[in-house]
Amino acid sequence: MKEVQKQKQIALEEGARVASLGSQSSSFQGSPDPPVNNVDAADGTDGADGVDGVARPSSTGPENREIRRTRRNRKKLSNISGDSGGLNNIGDSCYMNAVFQCLFSIPSFVEEVKGKGKELEEGGAGSPLLRAFLQLESMRESIPNEDKVQVLTSLRSTMNFDTGRQEDAHEFLTTFTDRLTYEYTSLPNSNDPAPNASSIPPPADDLASPTNDTSATSATTPALQPSASTSTNSPKPHPFVFPTDNCFEASVDEKLCCNSKQCGWIRSRKDPYKNFSTSVKSNLDSGLANFFNPEVLEIDCQRCSGKEAIQSRKLSNAPRVLLLHLKRFKQDGTKIQDGVAFQETIDLSKYFDENDENDKSARYKLKAVINHTGTFQKGHYITHGSNQNGKWFEYDDCSVLSKTLKDVTNKKRHKTAYIFAYELVEGPDSDVENGGGNEGDKGDGDSGDEGIVDKKGGSEDTEGGEAYEGKVSSLSEMGFELEQIKLALKNHNNNFELALNELTS
Repeated sequence: MKEVQKQKQIALEEGARVASLGSQSSSFQGSPDPPVNNVDAADGTDGADGVDGVARPSSTGPENREIRRTRRNRKKLSNISGDSGGLNNIGDSCYMNAVFQCLFSIPSFVEEVKGKGKELEEGGAGSPLLRAFLQLESMRESIPNEDKVQVLTSLRSTMNFDTGRQEDAHEFLTTFTDRLTYEYTSLPNSNDPAPNASSIPPPADDLASPTNDTSATSATTPALQPSASTSTNSPKPHPFVFPTDNCFEASVDEKLCCNSKQCGWIRSRKDPYKNFSTSVKSNLDSGLANFFNPEVLEIDCQRCSGKEAIQSRKLSNAPRVLLLHLKRFKQDGTKIQDGVAFQETIDLSKYFDENDENDKSARYKLKAVINHTGTFQKGHYITHGSNQNGKWFEYDDCSVLSKTLKDVTNKKRHKTAYIFAYELVEGPDSDVENGGGNEGDKGDGDSGDEGIVDKKGGSEDTEGGEAYEGKVSSLSEMGFELEQIKLALKNHNNNFELALNELTS
């Protein structure tokens, strides 16, 4: 807040009108370290809202402020070598900027969206949201300016998020990707109706509800219909597949089985997930495991007198881009501040159905992390994202700083990590040959496999070996002490996942 007050004083000395500076943007109140240049190019205020909650450009004295802002931005971007620039905060819009910088850090998604945009342009079709997103992406490398302000304002208004208050980044991400899909599949040249693009999967109660029950009921628990067929809610193929589906969508087989030994009826369905919301556990792997672990639900079975059913989930098709969201906010608005350890790579192979005859693998590499500091009422979002050369940057509205992977996965970031974007590097839809991977994927040990054999046929998962040192390096990058790491690995026979659980418990 001292930095904000200092910038206000500078604006006063330059003769700027400061009537709008009375209200402070909640975007920065929860941030322990506000960006150096958080005075917006639009109006010279720290995200101050106008009458309708949208920041308004200043009409007086812009020349000196613009020169000062430009110099600061150039200084910030001097070590980026033409990479991405920052985005203006147009008033409590850090959540939106964080989401866009996250999406910009996923090259496969950006390239596919560009391709769809070119198709629409050649065909004369229109998608306002897609056009605005591509316009913003085309200005990535420029410093924050009024052109960016106009596009950001248009995007927020089109999304109906111009409420004048802080919003949730996860809600904006899911709404934005759904709206992109809906606009594209609703174009006149589409012969089929637009599919249901909701990326929020149905809760367990909905999953167990009878498919033929259309009446409202006051029952506290749903009934388990005796049916072995797949639900009619399964996704249907659509001739116009948009990148939000092609990149983010996973397919999960969900089953409900009556827990009564005399019954055993099963209901199954295949559901699309565009992102996975996991509980806040000590590490990201544990949160994912909790999502896929069988769960006992209180459900009335209509075939027998059973009161319980077991819900199980298995991965059917892995997404090209894995979006993971931590459920940090409770219903009452309080925030779970517990640290969640995460690493550069993650493996979903163990969540496929073990009875599947096809040998499936799904190994991912971290591309971006959205962090949230502060509380639900007063918080701030930033994004750490990597480019195609593997360089990492911190995007904090207008501010852009060069970072390292160690900075991103450091222990101090565990309490603020909120949304993760991982890109497939080994799997049926990846650009890397099975068994390949790339630099930085070695030795993470996230699958917990022991006794990894090197090309010479010897075990390298012992102290001093390449796999062992890779695990030590990964845990060290998370902020743990070397002695603690070695002791934890020793206690668990070099099992990475178990060692990580010990270190974070």
